[in-house]
Amino acid sequence: MRKINTKQLTSIKPIIKRGKKKFYFRYYCPDLQKDGLMKFANTEAEAKVLREQIKEKQVLGPTAPASGNISLGEVCGQWIADRESAMNGNRITEGTYEWYKYLVEAWSPLYQIPIKDLSYKDVQSHLDSMDRSQGTRIHHFERLKQVISFAVDEGYLFKQHETMIDRARPPRGEETEIQIPSEESVAKLIGACSGFWKATVLIFVSTGIRFGEYAALPWKNVHFNNKRGSNRRDGYIRITQARQKKGKIGPPKGKKNREVPISEELAGLLMELPREGEFVFPLPEFNAFATRNNQWGHKQNSLPRLRGPAEHKMMTDQQCWSQLGNIIRDNHIVWPQRIHCMRHFAVSRMIDAGWNVKLIQTRIGHKSATLTLNRYGHLMERSSFEDEAQDMVRGLI
Repeated sequence: MRKINTKQLTSIKPIIKRGKKKFYFRYYCPDLQKDGLMKFANTEAEAKVLREQIKEKQVLGPTAPASGNISLGEVCGQWIADRESAMNGNRITEGTYEWYKYLVEAWSPLYQIPIKDLSYKDVQSHLDSMDRSQGTRIHHFERLKQVISFAVDEGYLFKQHETMIDRARPPRGEETEIQIPSEESVAKLIGACSGFWKATVLIFVSTGIRFGEYAALPWKNVHFNNKRGSNRRDGYIRITQARQKKGKIGPPKGKKNREVPISEELAGLLMELPREGEFVFPLPEFNAFATRNNQWGHKQNSLPRLRGPAEHKMMTDQQCWSQLGNIIRDNHIVWPQRIHCMRHFAVSRMIDAGWNVKLIQTRIGHKSATLTLNRYGHLMERSSFEDEAQDMVRGLI
């Protein structure tokens, strides 16, 4: 291997470059740890100034201190602490912080490696061993890139190290196809439910709200059009909060409040629900679908308590699905995914009804209409598919 000349700093020489006289010298750059680099200037005086600056830099050494032996785990810990500080300063949400922490902690098998010795092959090998979707692997990689940039800013790495793992970047996979339950399946599920669970299914498939927004919906944000003298019996809900990870309440995704209309049928079901606490859809006190064997070995219905009688807390999506999933299985309903597919169903109904993309974006709480188009644009194209060919020849024949 060629030995790098760390003392290289040649004299200034003239050169004709593109028909113009310029002055240059060769030097060793301590930051890049490379020699043979050339610096050009328009005048000899300018070249002398640049040469003196580089000479001083060579004496001082590289801008980063010799602390590259710090392990990846230590740097990751510092980065997570920095993100926690950002959360405490309300620069990021708690949900974002927990997501970042989860993504970075997945690199724990590489924590013992000194960060300066981390190679793209280490990163690539670990990514290949992850039992995750391609999209999630990309998220893991992007967070590690942020840790590397943090290490550069903190002086643990040189600037050129920012690209040290770029070759390990996972290729972007194909968009997963949205799975939407059929109208027949949704109607069958609504018919199989009653009371609380019927209202649950109906609010998902008719409004497209997210589960976190459903779980944290307070009664004060439910408004009915049942004033005396009015024939309307519908209403609307205001989405101002959502259940975050670890059961805390925070702003809805996108951090924008919105109003969503509800039908007469849904309003009627909501009016019949008991108002025992803050939330419209709290965790039920009993699991009515559980069974157990009695002392003779026969199955009997049981009512295991999920919460105390006076306790009112939000459901998790797993708790909600454990109830709805049993109804779906017991009634042999064809169902493609879990709860979130009901949001896709609601959006498909909006598209079939001819809603414009801006209205859909507002109702479902997307941050921008571009996001809505990227996610559901193919459904909008299919909605007019059958009429496109006829439109092209109308009036010609």
